[in-house]
Amino acid sequence: MAGHERRAKLKRIAERAGKYAAVGHPKFPWRSKTTPYRTLVAEFFLQRTGAVQACGPYRDFMDRYPSFRRLAAAPESAVLAALAPLGLRHRAQTFLRLVTCLAEEHSGRVPRDEPTLLALPGVGHYTARAVLCFAVGEPVGIVDVNTARVLCRAVSGRRAAPPRPGTGRRLRVLADELASAASDARMAQWGLLDIGREMCTEEPECAKCPLRRDCAYRARKGKR
Repeated sequence: MAGHERRAKLKRIAERAGKYAAVGHPKFPWRSKTTPYRTLVAEFFLQRTGAVQACGPYRDFMDRYPSFRRLAAAPESAVLAALAPLGLRHRAQTFLRLVTCLAEEHSGRVPRDEPTLLALPGVGHYTARAVLCFAVGEPVGIVDVNTARVLCRAVSGRRAAPPRPGTGRRLRVLADELASAASDARMAQWGLLDIGREMCTEEPECAKCPLRRDCAYRARKGKR
């Protein structure tokens, strides 16, 4: 595929994904008031927890700790109790280390560059890029199992994504290309997440997908 054709295709995919996300926006509570603090907390809540299941605990947590200052001043036992509905005690302990690190090394402010974000306890490429895209407004791509599946199918025509998509440099480069092509990178990334979770699943529902006209996988398989 020629360079200009590839860019045009990525632009179409990004715009259609963004339009899909916009229909039900904000859909989840962390998609409104997307400050770095709120986004970082949301991504911790979403680690190994489905988006629907995380909604209630996230709302309760934000009602109790609407700012980092309130969170940093809270007793450790109270924070652990607020995180208890998520389970996975080791995740809660990592979260406490993150709070301490932000307070002691960053004056309570969430960093706004990827290398510094990646140095925080419990923060990987996905979380760092989510903060940069959704809260800071940078046109960077978000790569998880859902978006990786959509990108691999729609752009490359492959059925499966790598077992650990967040670690793949090529996928991050592709995700960045698509984000840069979007008129609204945040909405485009939310759309890819939604499409991957709702219809571009292990057994894709191609007929319902807003990306079907540009999907290389659907074209290769002759989906209708």
